[in-house]
Amino acid sequence: MSIHTHMDRREDPRIPVMMQVNYTDGEDFLTDYSTNFSRNGLFINTTQKFGPGEKIHLKFYLPGNERPVRVLGRIRWNKGGAHAVGAHTVPGIGVEFININEFNREMIDEFVDQFLFEDEVLPAAGLKQKPRGSWINELTSDH
Repeated sequence: MSIHTHMDRREDPRIPVMMQVNYTDGEDFLTDYSTNFSRNGLFINTTQKFGPGEKIHLKFYLPGNERPVRVLGRIRWNKGGAHAVGAHTVPGIGVEFININEFNREMIDEFVDQFLFEDEVLPAAGLKQKPRGSWINELTSDH
């Protein structure tokens, strides 16, 4: 499958944001960073090997929220090692959110809506948006 085909199947826009993600497959507890995020999933930059369909439990913090988002995720694809496309491929896993409760869904939707509003609507209207670094600082700060 080509990269373009994979990208074209995405239903939601990706938000380029770095945030710490804690996750477990039930045996190992891991911490890595997400480099993009959407309403229905995220990319975790990791060298851990997971196969498509495997499930992991995720925990991460969105900006402006003191409570963590906790959600079950399904591995959709794995890049790295034998799965690498090229020398400049960032290793990691694509994770789809599944079995998400209403509270976490609302937190995710509000974050995405706010980000998209600031990223698309404000600049189009000639208004100044918040510096991008403030998102990264909030997402990676200790809670």
